[in-house]
Amino acid sequence: MGERVARSWLWPALLVAWLLAGAAVTAAAQPSTPSPPSPAGWLPGASAEDQPAGAPGTPAPLSERTDPVHTDTGQAAGPTPRALAARASPPAPDLILPTVPVPPGWVFCSGVTDVSVDECLALWDLYGATNGSHWTQSGGWLTSETISSWFGVTVSGGHVTGLALGGTNGNGLSGQLPDLSGLAWLQVLELPNNRLNGPMPDLSSLTSLQKLDLENDQLTGSIPSLSTLTGLQSLVLSYNGLTQNLLPLLRF
Repeated sequence: MGERVARSWLWPALLVAWLLAGAAVTAAAQPSTPSPPSPAGWLPGASAEDQPAGAPGTPAPLSERTDPVHTDTGQAAGPTPRALAARASPPAPDLILPTVPVPPGWVFCSGVTDVSVDECLALWDLYGATNGSHWTQSGGWLTSETISSWFGVTVSGGHVTGLALGGTNGNGLSGQLPDLSGLAWLQVLELPNNRLNGPMPDLSSLTSLQKLDLENDQLTGSIPSLSTLTGLQSLVLSYNGLTQNLLPLLRF
């Protein structure tokens, strides 16, 4: 009886052993796929992003990439009108100041010959913000590399010292005045009888200013402090919607 029981377990055990042996032989026969060799200089076991800077195969830093423009945050960034204006080679015209039709033959601030790039960019800002394509007169603006030939602009000693775009009938300027701090050597700012609206910009950085005329525009709100304009000799702000008393603003 004991011999029969032993034989009844023998055959299943032999079958399992045979199946396991066959599986091992099959696995050994399968070709293995080797892992690709790591580039020289890579740290074993580390991902591509964790490899030492400059190791072959590592992605370039965002700030050094030459693919479409990126910022260091990884977000795509389009060029600004001021950046485009400063470039030597013009991009497609529809990329710069898209709301302002640019005259044929327009130039870039990197090519101006008689003032700094910052001053040229400030004039670009003024043209764009005040609807320059509809000014009554805009001769030379954005088309000449000699800023002194731009209508209403006076250049002296390598700087913009005068800006006169007004007169009895104005010159068709409309919209809000932009930041003019780039015109640090400006002595005369005359923009009367136009359709300039909104608040006056902060002019405290224009410390060389001697004459300020914004008469008969459509400016509103309070007047920014003018106490830093110690050389101011003429100030005309009448016929606007300005509400603040000037006396506390003129403490020289």
